[in-house]
Amino acid sequence: MIRMGVSESDFKRKRRWAIGLVIIYVTVAVGTGIFLAYWFTRYRSWEDNYPPGYPDTLGGPYKQASVASDAGPCSHIGKNILQQNGSAVDSAIATMLCVGVINLHSTGIGGGGFMLVYNRSGQVAEVFDFRETAPAAATKDMFKNASYKELNSTLATGVPGEVRGYHAAWRAYGRLPWKQLVQPAIDQAKYGFLIYPSLYLTILKKEHDIRKDPGLRELFVDKKGNLRQLGDNVTNLQYARSLEVIRDNPESFYNGSLANKIVRDIRKRGGIITLQDLREYKVIRRKAIINQLNDMTWYTAPPPASGPVITLILNILKGYNMTSQSRNSLTFHLSKMTNQTFAELLRQKIWDNQTHSNASYYGKFQFERDHGTSHLSVLSPNGDAVALTSTINYYFGCKFRSTVTGIVYNNEMGDFSTPGQLNPDEIKPSKSNYIKPGKRPQSSISPVIFTDGSGRVKLVAGASGGPHITTAVSLTVVNQLWLSRGISNAVNDPRVHHQLFPNTVIIEEPPYTIPIRIQDGLRARKHNITIESYFASVQAVVREKDEEIFGKSDPRKYGWPDGF
Repeated sequence: MIRMGVSESDFKRKRRWAIGLVIIYVTVAVGTGIFLAYWFTRYRSWEDNYPPGYPDTLGGPYKQASVASDAGPCSHIGKNILQQNGSAVDSAIATMLCVGVINLHSTGIGGGGFMLVYNRSGQVAEVFDFRETAPAAATKDMFKNASYKELNSTLATGVPGEVRGYHAAWRAYGRLPWKQLVQPAIDQAKYGFLIYPSLYLTILKKEHDIRKDPGLRELFVDKKGNLRQLGDNVTNLQYARSLEVIRDNPESFYNGSLANKIVRDIRKRGGIITLQDLREYKVIRRKAIINQLNDMTWYTAPPPASGPVITLILNILKGYNMTSQSRNSLTFHLSKMTNQTFAELLRQKIWDNQTHSNASYYGKFQFERDHGTSHLSVLSPNGDAVALTSTINYYFGCKFRSTVTGIVYNNEMGDFSTPGQLNPDEIKPSKSNYIKPGKRPQSSISPVIFTDGSGRVKLVAGASGGPHITTAVSLTVVNQLWLSRGISNAVNDPRVHHQLFPNTVIIEEPPYTIPIRIQDGLRARKHNITIESYFASVQAVVREKDEEIFGKSDPRKYGWPDGF
């Protein structure tokens, strides 16, 4: 059934046209990057690859609230917090602390992130920026000709902001006692959690790194020297003790006994973070970027997050009447990126019949890839919402889990640029992203919250997946709000991505591969195609027109939502 005032014949015509357009390139304000998003026909073979008997990744319909994360047991914890009269922020904190235990390859208190908070009563939104920062001893050229080992060591660890960020958000919006939010994660770490598919697949991919690090080996290699298996029960007692300290005194992470242990951990392995770096870390409360889309208002995060990218993508697509793809150029200031008139100028640069390989047509920017990221979305009974993304950058961060604290430390310094040096993807450096003490590296994180004319939340979404985040979130928005695909299809649909350098269209491997006829159409327009195994993982909550609420976790990361 085709809705939103578009006839079926018109829909099919525009869909064919969209396939012909194929690519969205977005040039980021402050040098954040260039990407592709893509929409195509219905495709549901992902179900063939999902574990039999596994919980459904679509939760609902619910009447009051939902939590969607990439770790099902943690979504349940978040729901419980809401049922105990906790706020949306309370739920988000408890949920992500739990995710840091179960999916410790993706997130944890050794990292940082962004929390977009929407207050229904005031119809306002703000962002808590607790992105990791460069230590005081960091230098612009410190990773010149750096090896894989250096980029995956505590030398690449930025000052973690997670704990102070959560505590700041709780002080502003929390209703339940802080201890009540931390305790569920403590219980998971102390009494054991199961190895779910997302963690298990990462263990297989990173076996070499796991066996090299005593801390990771302690968790994931048994006494016989075999890797832990899917469904095994694991405890992380050191992490539980660290969380207990944070439960009783969160500032201990930055100025106390836990801070001393953290600095010893990091410096013993070659890192440069000091006690002063931890003490001086600051959470920044930023105004959310506010946008209008038809009769909806929507909010996203400003730089160093990539809200401006999402804004520009959707401003461009709006001019195509909901089914277009686009390609743009030039270097922008934030004000231009969020301006609809400027988006129209960019739209005029799109060619329907072929791609361009000349870099001067687009501009040159950088975005680092990451896999160590997690997102969750929360809609509470009182109408408040949270879109929270947390990261340690790569899988298992810097590949070091402390045997003292149990913390997996980030390698977020790898998100900075180094002068005169290509990144591993042969992308040129961005001057705006050079290392400087106290600076926060640019991020592809792109949380979004959409509300209707009365301020009621219609969609909460975000993703993990590095450069793929912006295109995946944009595609989800288009599919759900413009094409009325339904949130399950909106998230499940196969995706295509392009970031200009290298000049390659990236598609997903089975079971998410786009149809051959579309691949042929891309090649006919002179696109090179590369298949990758991992794309972004979207977590979303939606309120439908009939007031039913659904939570949706991306099957790519094997999570599931919960609600009531």
